[in-house]
Amino acid sequence: MEGQSSFFFYQQSTYPRDCREVQGQCSSNNSSGVFMIKPDGYPDPFEVYCDNTDSSGGWTVIQRRTDGSIDFRRDWDSYKSGFGFLSHEFWLGNEKLSFLTNQKKYQLVIEITTSSDYLIRVSYDHFRISDAFSHFKLVNLGNYSGENTDAITFCPSNMDIDNCSTACQRTCEAPGICQDEVCTDGEVCVCPDGFFMKESDCVTREQCGCYVSEGQTIVPEGDFFVNAGCTRKGVCTNGEIIWDEGYACSPNANCEERNNIRQCYCDDGYGGDGETCTSVTPKDCREIYDDDSTRNNGIYRIKPTGWTGPAFEVYCNMTDGGGWTVSVLAYDRHGYYIMNYIVHQ
Repeated sequence: MEGQSSFFFYQQSTYPRDCREVQGQCSSNNSSGVFMIKPDGYPDPFEVYCDNTDSSGGWTVIQRRTDGSIDFRRDWDSYKSGFGFLSHEFWLGNEKLSFLTNQKKYQLVIEITTSSDYLIRVSYDHFRISDAFSHFKLVNLGNYSGENTDAITFCPSNMDIDNCSTACQRTCEAPGICQDEVCTDGEVCVCPDGFFMKESDCVTREQCGCYVSEGQTIVPEGDFFVNAGCTRKGVCTNGEIIWDEGYACSPNANCEERNNIRQCYCDDGYGGDGETCTSVTPKDCREIYDDDSTRNNGIYRIKPTGWTGPAFEVYCNMTDGGGWTVSVLAYDRHGYYIMNYIVHQ
């Protein structure tokens, strides 16, 4: 791959589809250099670097990195279209690579030279990626050959591979800081810029929910958070807490935390959302009995259907099937009492 670059152009209407076909059409010149190709289906011809340094030649170079002069930490669009200089450091482009690898079977060869000039060469015999619609997913690699262990480290489709020395893994729980001890040597899979680790997935800031400094709490999207004292309530909307400063408990409610949820809760005998609580007085002793919470004889408050006055007290007998509303309770001269019942079935 080293040496002076050469440039070749075609005046014919049919372009070669890859560097192997370039080699076939230019059999008189086997120099490495920049040539024009046009894979099947691609709208226009484009330049590629063809490597003919080994005995077989005809290699279409899709990436070269030598001295770090080109920044490879780029966004999606840059990797889609390609960047850099073919005669130096570059990435050919995912879109070009998709058309190239889907027209016939290709072998992928990776060559890495260490700082001590040790050459590592590995290959995969059937390399292919998908199109833009499928996010240029790696479809196939085929069989591996080369070093004793597979040289490619796979990351999930929504993660990037980065050097341990520079990797910054941010999480939904602590979005403002890089996590310590992601790794100590080599490479690691991390979430791309603008994404955060949530359990085992990389998600957007909005998908993380909303961070509340009080209690260092993460509020899921669409859920709410009530501060200590229940003086304001915030709803997580598009990654931001929208506060209701007028939130307050009803006089018939208390600020409590139940099942890890703090908010205003109505007192017993009242129902509502805690901000507004209305009486839920039963209409007779049967309703009290059926509630299951209280089945002891005694005095209770009821409010029959249609009764426009305030609730009033009655004596409820919870024996003999329970739910008896006592209308008359009197004692005879021997100390025995006589009951009349109204029962609601």
